[in-house]
Amino acid sequence: MEVDELKNYLEENINDQTGTILNEGVAKLKARIKKRK
Repeated sequence: MEVDELKNYLEENINDQTGTILNEGVAKLKARIKKRK
């Protein structure tokens, strides 16, 4: 039971961090596209 809880905790944290990184990357791309126009 403890192993499953730890695994779920790690997966949630990794997903949160990945989501944040992806959102920052998307924001940077959108800013670049606006500058080109």
